[in-house]
Amino acid sequence: MLVLLHELMWGQDPFADQPIEGVEVTADRARWGEADVVVFHGPEHRPELRPAKRAGQLWVALSLEAAAHYPLLTDPAFLAEVDLTMTYQQDADVPLTYADAFGDVAGMVFQLRAPAPPKPRAVPVASFVSGAVDRSGRSTYLRELVRHIEVDSYGSFLRNRSLAEDHGRATKVAVIAEYRFAIAFENARGTDYVTEKFFDPLLAGTVPVYLGAPNIEEFAPGRDAYIDAAAYEPAELAALLTRLSNDDEAYQQHFAWKAEPLRPTFTRLLEPERQRPLRRLVRLARARREAALPAGGPN
Repeated sequence: MLVLLHELMWGQDPFADQPIEGVEVTADRARWGEADVVVFHGPEHRPELRPAKRAGQLWVALSLEAAAHYPLLTDPAFLAEVDLTMTYQQDADVPLTYADAFGDVAGMVFQLRAPAPPKPRAVPVASFVSGAVDRSGRSTYLRELVRHIEVDSYGSFLRNRSLAEDHGRATKVAVIAEYRFAIAFENARGTDYVTEKFFDPLLAGTVPVYLGAPNIEEFAPGRDAYIDAAAYEPAELAALLTRLSNDDEAYQQHFAWKAEPLRPTFTRLLEPERQRPLRRLVRLARARREAALPAGGPN
């Protein structure tokens, strides 16, 4: 099976570390005529640049970006042309999450179960907001919040702290682990659009202060695992975080879920992650191809 990436995902092959025997992945558009599956990266795709669909070819729309930023991802005409979707939306044919379990769901659950580490920082809140794109109102909210409570900001937005060294996500999680709370504000508010901003604090043993998806409760591993900023005005939220910072018993209640069974909605979210995305796509593509064969199979 030949899988053609019509566009790389922001210049990267999203399947580079997912080899499957009998499956070749290429970004060479000259091989369009051979491709069994063509993957379009929705945010970068320009429909006018693609050839006509080859008979038997499956088209796939891939995106981890909020649909609010890219109208093509909700365009009925575009969606009618593709056969399969690979997106963060949980009703996608191949749902993708930002949980980053990558086939090691057991390892992720083990990390979530670990006790919350000590919180040595005097400042209660950490923030890593950098992106200028904002369709959630996070910039306005955060700017007002810092008027009422101290926030150590390592992102480019309202930066007042810097990292001694930065090794990417691992460094970010390690820093977040030292704070009681972490700002987890999405750049857009959309159903199912829940990024690593929410999951990283959970993995660090810190309470996420979340602003984003209206159905965030479906992504929580247990009760009181996060604080919903949308339920409070900034001054009210600051008062709550201050109170919890000064009441360790009340604060620890936000980790009671670690000793309880994980919510069924959360375990269902992780279940697909036991297989890498390319393997799930190939399995589904093969099933679609077999279903399209005439009775009796190929001659």
